Amino acid sequence: MNNHKRRVTFGVSLLSREDTDSYIWLLKSFLKAFGKQPLLVLSDQDPTMKKAIETVFPQLIHRLYMWHITSKLPLKIFMQFNFSLNIVNIPKFRKKFNLLIWNSRLEVDEFEVGWKSLMNEYKLTDNKWLDDMHGLRRFWIPTFFKHVPLSGLMRTTSRSESENSAFHQNTHYCSTIVHFMISFEASMEKYRFTQSSFDFSTKDKHSMMRTPFKIERNASLLYTRTVYRQVQNEMYLSMVACSQISISTCEDVDECLVKEFIHYNSSNSNDSHIDPEVENDDQWDILIRELWPLHHF
Repeated sequence: MNNHKRRVTFGVSLLSREDTDSYIWLLKSFLKAFGKQPLLVLSDQDPTMKKAIETVFPQLIHRLYMWHITSKLPLKIFMQFNFSLNIVNIPKFRKKFNLLIWNSRLEVDEFEVGWKSLMNEYKLTDNKWLDDMHGLRRFWIPTFFKHVPLSGLMRTTSRSESENSAFHQNTHYCSTIVHFMISFEASMEKYRFTQSSFDFSTKDKHSMMRTPFKIERNASLLYTRTVYRQVQNEMYLSMVACSQISISTCEDVDECLVKEFIHYNSSNSNDSHIDPEVENDDQWDILIRELWPLHHF
């Protein structure tokens, strides 16, 4: 993704078959073009792609798209209950499930306890698909690879599907290669124009400040508008949801304790508790809200 958090297409290949040999050729061509293997590859659960990745890029980190897995959840659970009940449509279940799988702040043991509790509560312990996905948890649950900088890629299957849809609007399976290339270039020009539009918006427009901190104004001049909105939100939450509790010094190192408060919504009597925002998988290279209180003083 680029500095506007938009996906970037930097290569394309035409394959006549989706088998292991074809994928191995594709990845070797990538390696030849770029000179070194990538650090991270994300894919769906295609076993032929998995085998090709292990063959050509044995040292990289391979992860699975969360979106691709979670999109199958309604059907897999729906089938278990003989089409009479779909608990995925129960808001309480969806909330608990999403808080469990997307929350990268959880420790491994916390995730395991939460998963077991959720399966028992909704009688899903015999669901083979969920059991298989739990077996693959180290490949798609953010809790298990906090150390890996993903930059939001775990969620970007939807971006990839959107890209496929854009190309399909201009192409057809009966199209010639010439027509495909013309359509491909037209789509790429559209994305380049979008990039230029975002660049212009960053340089030409000024953002409204949400905090009294001078550093927020500096951030608005430093970051693109997309990234700045993320930084601004962290600054704002540091002001309304975080508080510096104490400062202590040990061996010439200052240790600051910052507390993040959980808010309550008194206007909704049915569900007065609002869970804290689940830390998404972006793992931005920005200061998170708990660090900003240190800059207030």
